[in-house]
Amino acid sequence: MRTGQPMALFVTRRRCALVAALAWVAMTSVVGAQVAGSHRGLFVGTGTFLSSLNRPVSAVGHLDARNRFSLVATTTGGPWSLWGTIAHATTDIDNTTVLAIASDGYAGTTQRPLRRGLYRIDPTIPGSASTLWSGSASTPFPTGLGALALDGNGDLVGISASLSQALHWERATGAWTGTTLAGVAPNAGVGGLVWDKIDGDFAFTNGALPGSQALYRLSADRTRITTIATTASTLVASGFGGALLEDGTWVSSDATGAFEYHVVATGASTWATGSTTAGLSSISVHAERYSAPGRGYYIARSELRLGRYVSTVAYADATTTPHTITNLIVPAALPNGIDALLATAHPMHDADLVTARTGKATWQLRIAPDPTGPTFANRPFVVLACLAPVSRNAPIVVPGRRELFFNFDALARLTLSGQAAPFLRDTIGLLDASGRANATIDLRLLGTAANGLVVHFAGFVIDAAAPGGIGWVLEPWAFPIDVIP
Repeated sequence: MRTGQPMALFVTRRRCALVAALAWVAMTSVVGAQVAGSHRGLFVGTGTFLSSLNRPVSAVGHLDARNRFSLVATTTGGPWSLWGTIAHATTDIDNTTVLAIASDGYAGTTQRPLRRGLYRIDPTIPGSASTLWSGSASTPFPTGLGALALDGNGDLVGISASLSQALHWERATGAWTGTTLAGVAPNAGVGGLVWDKIDGDFAFTNGALPGSQALYRLSADRTRITTIATTASTLVASGFGGALLEDGTWVSSDATGAFEYHVVATGASTWATGSTTAGLSSISVHAERYSAPGRGYYIARSELRLGRYVSTVAYADATTTPHTITNLIVPAALPNGIDALLATAHPMHDADLVTARTGKATWQLRIAPDPTGPTFANRPFVVLACLAPVSRNAPIVVPGRRELFFNFDALARLTLSGQAAPFLRDTIGLLDASGRANATIDLRLLGTAANGLVVHFAGFVIDAAAPGGIGWVLEPWAFPIDVIP
């Protein structure tokens, strides 16, 4: 593919050249945050600590692309009036905000909340939070909600440790439902919940339970649980968050304070400990972009020193043994006098290709390569779909050593030629002035016949000035078909 080629020629005359171009490996050039260890911002949240009024408070904020903190602590009537251990969050379908669970209000001067809720937070705007759902803290259901992830419908799924259930929040109705997780170890979900955007199901762990650590897979419809790995070792106990790396390896933080991380290698059935800790403990971990070269994750790290917490955010290169861990900032007390455990450092803006239900058999395929600004305004984009299972260990490597997880099958050829309509529409086109676009999935003609099949999406933005003419590689996205009768 020649850079700067007109869109029409790209679609109609260079289909074979596309495959060759995507298979070509360029050893130089980098593009923004599509470089190993480079991010466009991390959502950060802390545990609770007592205010001068003996009330629990917490802080949320942002570590920007230059690794500068912006944190806002709880203040009654202030920009951030919520509180709680903000250890779990997930990027919303707009690829800009994050969803998190928090508490609201106080029962007198005690540490008991009046209400709990699900909130949408824009960490780049200090204290920004809007309520998606809230209920009395005394309500039995939903309760104990911790680890969060979006599914293929754009709905929220969380694991309740206290109920041992997978809780589903339907975006269209705002209603919660629960599915019992039979046979799982206690503290389910505390160690993290991840939507597998390559395979199209969930991975989750229990946490803070030495001697009973387990890793599970949960089907997209939340009805089937598979135990992947267990261990009776008292050395292994996950902290608040775990990460599913692109090759299928699971990495968790460490609640024992003795190790940098715990790991279940792809294909393994037992846990292993990583390198011993050198000071600060890993509290939570989150995978970096799959499309970036290499394989890595981000760590929130904290340690209590002389009665005060010292914290940092680190990057771990998982291609080395043991993983090479580099602090992104010098370990220090958090800014603005915030004395709390740093509970999460969740990468933002990595949901650049997601699906969200719009009807019983229709979905929006949302494309947002750079929600931080109109970097790719009016640029051509291509989104491809395939049904063939995607290899986790053999991605297509494109210029800049970026990785595209995809199989070029018959469905991919149809989407590339624009002949997948009416089932898929607008998968090739131009991003708008804000650098976004929406394609459409319409399966009304199929009904429920295809339910259970997984469609794998991948795509890129064309930019003549970028290496190989590819300005941005979108994250892979698995879409399990779920037509409602």
